[in-house]
Amino acid sequence: MDAVEIDPAILALGKSQHPERPYDSAQVAVHLTDARNFLKRSQNRYDLILFGALDSHTATWNFGDGTTTATNFGAGGSAGLSSAHSYAGAGNYTVTLTVTDDDGGAGQATTRVAIQTPQAALTSISGAIQKLSALNDGQRNSLNAKVNAATASLNRGDTKTANNQLNALLNELQALVNSGRLSAGDVAALRNSVHAVQAAIGTYNRFLEWWPLGA
Repeated sequence: MDAVEIDPAILALGKSQHPERPYDSAQVAVHLTDARNFLKRSQNRYDLILFGALDSHTATWNFGDGTTTATNFGAGGSAGLSSAHSYAGAGNYTVTLTVTDDDGGAGQATTRVAIQTPQAALTSISGAIQKLSALNDGQRNSLNAKVNAATASLNRGDTKTANNQLNALLNELQALVNSGRLSAGDVAALRNSVHAVQAAIGTYNRFLEWWPLGA
């Protein structure tokens, strides 16, 4: 019996994952080549020739809050299995991606995501500022004063003022970059987190995906 596969990655998966372990049989000869060329060159005669068609796939995301999305992919080619989702409330959620093919095969990956309220996210931002060792106490206190003011504004329900205070924070961070006290890399996660807070309170036009900083 001859088994022909042109893709070494698929061949490796077949050898390691096929439940019936056909490639382990002494009766099976494996050929890494194009099946059409193999048949043209082969001197063997076969009672049966089976061609494997490429599968179509369905990717289903379960975001752990009762929301699911599904995307169908046709046979052949490749696709990026990514997604974005907005949560209605804070909490810890289990996100599951399930990929099934048209033969019933399935694979699954799961992760946990922590969704914070804007106020909790600002607490995380404050903690990250405290870890900026390149700054002195006065500079860190100045930045955190704006974080604390934005938190107080949010607690009063004043999102407009909170947004202005967060913009002041971003401007001060950029000034520290311009002066050489911080690098762009130092503030990248902070800037993304501030924008995420602004998106959550409806003052920044970005689809909220995750909080870059942990609690």
